Amino acid sequence: MTDSTDAVELRPWRREDGPEPRVWTWPAADPPGMRVRLGGVWRRGVVESRMEWPDGSPSPHRVPRPRDAHQRLSAEAGTMRASWSGTIQFGLVALPIRLYAATREHAVRLHEIHIPDGSRVEHRRFCQAENKEISYEETGRGFAMPDGRMVPLTEEDLSHLPLPTRKTVDVLGFVPGQDIDPISYGKPYYAGPNGPGAERPYALLVEALARTGYVAVAKVALRSRERLALLRPRHGLLVLQTLLWADELRDPGDLAPSAPVTDRELQLAEVLIRELTGIDVEAVHDEYAHALEQLVTAKVSGGELAAEPAESAPVVDLMAALEESVRAAARTRENR
Repeated sequence: MTDSTDAVELRPWRREDGPEPRVWTWPAADPPGMRVRLGGVWRRGVVESRMEWPDGSPSPHRVPRPRDAHQRLSAEAGTMRASWSGTIQFGLVALPIRLYAATREHAVRLHEIHIPDGSRVEHRRFCQAENKEISYEETGRGFAMPDGRMVPLTEEDLSHLPLPTRKTVDVLGFVPGQDIDPISYGKPYYAGPNGPGAERPYALLVEALARTGYVAVAKVALRSRERLALLRPRHGLLVLQTLLWADELRDPGDLAPSAPVTDRELQLAEVLIRELTGIDVEAVHDEYAHALEQLVTAKVSGGELAAEPAESAPVVDLMAALEESVRAAARTRENR
């Protein structure tokens, strides 16, 4: 690894800075190491690219070391509860891990109510055969046969299923990350090393995947069913992303339109895309949740809700709409 002890301030590019800097990258096998300032603290980092600003000042892009990521996940582990623990198995290497949910819901929750009096509605367990309400302790699970018969399955029955993936992430092979269609993506989990002895093979797998651009395709049993999954690196961590099975994806049929487009329309569309390039995803908010909160506040206080925004007029002239969109996007960019 190329090494440098120069203290360089980490400075991201923003639109108000003016012209974009030139970006230089190093070979993945020989990234430089240097000290960078991150969060007000000088730290040792591995740099994957370097920006040169119009004024000549450089700015490196730091890639967190795997151990840094371990420490961040460990720090959050006090508030994050592991949902699964087991072993990643690839070749003769066994890597103990724990899985943590990587996402959380923030939606405003609505409840079912009885309209005449506004009281909450309860859903209770009811036995069809005995025509009576039953307790949770009396419920179990069963498989419905085509003829309507129900085959009871106990927890002991399910625990004895011959599934090698019950406690193992069984790596089937490795493929380039771009070969996995995002339409197959399911739920993501952070995969953290389980125990000090797991850190070295964990760091090895993270680094190897990051350098090659490959992801691991695996099978794992989660929540009482076997799932296809991939393991990919993200900021020095492993992410286990569940995947849909091939037969779970529906054929779109003839949904794709066959209408032709002109070269001029295509050129304008490309210009519009370039004008609208660049968005801070973290600055985008859930407008529905905000509007719902305003509605509840208005209902409680007896106030009036703001007027509903007018709907956009349907597109009649595609060329005119594209040209006006390009002009509007250019004006927005100039005013930033």
